[in-house]
Amino acid sequence: AGPMKLAVKTPILLCAATRWEVAPLVKRWALHEENPSRFTGSVGGVDVVLLKTGIGASGVREALAAEAAPRLIVSAGFAGALQPEMACADLVLEAQGLDSEVPQAAREIAAKQKTPLHFGRIADTDRMLYDPKDKIALGKVERCSAVDMESAALRASAARLGCPFLAARVILDEVSERLVAEIPPGESLQDMLAFALRNARELPLMMRLGLRQARAIKRLAAFLEQLLPRL
Repeated sequence: AGPMKLAVKTPILLCAATRWEVAPLVKRWALHEENPSRFTGSVGGVDVVLLKTGIGASGVREALAAEAAPRLIVSAGFAGALQPEMACADLVLEAQGLDSEVPQAAREIAAKQKTPLHFGRIADTDRMLYDPKDKIALGKVERCSAVDMESAALRASAARLGCPFLAARVILDEVSERLVAEIPPGESLQDMLAFALRNARELPLMMRLGLRQARAIKRLAAFLEQLLPRL
């Protein structure tokens, strides 16, 4: 089958897992909060819905259960690098069912913004890959560029709904970098303080990653602002 033609009357559905990915986009684009997990507005003149799905495939399925078929599903947010040439704040794209001109448009935008851009399939995992050995092994076995915990489920949802799919992710942790071997149980201040106390020895690592997040998501947002109107 050839590339899908996007309908113009339905919005683009952007999906990100956590408040640290969603909140900066909501603020930057002045999106309207319909509920704590659903925001609407426009980006570059294009109507969008931004969903906070939560981490993992089950959150994606629950978040999309009530959504009508969109114009396009975009998996946005952070990813972990699986290849050594990928650095923090690099972008990685995976497209399914979009016009062949999309990669060239993405390259032009990235070049203008002086942003390193990689193309390749994004691997799926159901757990945090905190050990560099696990990331290196997955990259070799799957031959994928990056990994996250939601894109595979969003790719499957796009196929089910009969719409194109685009993963537009920004690298947070490089393949050689270790992560904290635990995921915070929630996003509230109380949850984060409890998490920090349990992992007090990892505070320098957590602070370093926290500082990176703002730079990384800012770069992704700037890229999407230019790419979405060209889809």
